[in-house]
Amino acid sequence: MTSTIPNLHVLSPGFLRRAPNGAILEARSSVTLICTGRMNIIIDTGFPGDGDIILEGLEGVGLKPSGVDVVVNTHDHKDHTGENRLFTGARIICGYRGLEKDGGKIQVAPAGIIPAPEHRMVLDSNVHVIRTPGHTRDSISVVIMDINSDFAGPTETLIAAGDALPTEANHLKGVPPAISYDSNVSLQSMAMITEMADWVIPGHDKPFRIMG
Repeated sequence: MTSTIPNLHVLSPGFLRRAPNGAILEARSSVTLICTGRMNIIIDTGFPGDGDIILEGLEGVGLKPSGVDVVVNTHDHKDHTGENRLFTGARIICGYRGLEKDGGKIQVAPAGIIPAPEHRMVLDSNVHVIRTPGHTRDSISVVIMDINSDFAGPTETLIAAGDALPTEANHLKGVPPAISYDSNVSLQSMAMITEMADWVIPGHDKPFRIMG
């Protein structure tokens, strides 16, 4: 079967609002839609109450929640899973204990170990899920290859990283997420992401390009 080039839409870019002392006052995750031609995939679903933003974004591309086949939660924090309820017909994929919620297994490396290339779940020929622990032990990211989007080139690789790489500043400064179960593991995951990707959709920032 011939591969279909996926179309990618950032329905809602993530952001952080901080107090003067750096404390996080508000966090909203990026919500990303991939339409491969075979399936429609949502990556993270924002904070509880963000449903109207997601519905408006879906309407803008002619899609209803019932048309979403797969939801990938990059980890189980509520600012990334808050509107899963919209997608009652979707298969939910997550890294929690290495299991999908519908009972199927996601192929993973042990927690805290950066996976070899074979440790991935193939959702479509050019959409893969990989392990990127650090922020949490079960954090996962989505690799999208050869995409159509408003910002990336058609032969570039993009990674929706969740909080494995939460902001562009983390990348530019080389610092791990402020919340990490293991900072060294976070840095390893960040390095893997930036080595693989031309573009990153971070958990709490606008998409940014990896400059070679």
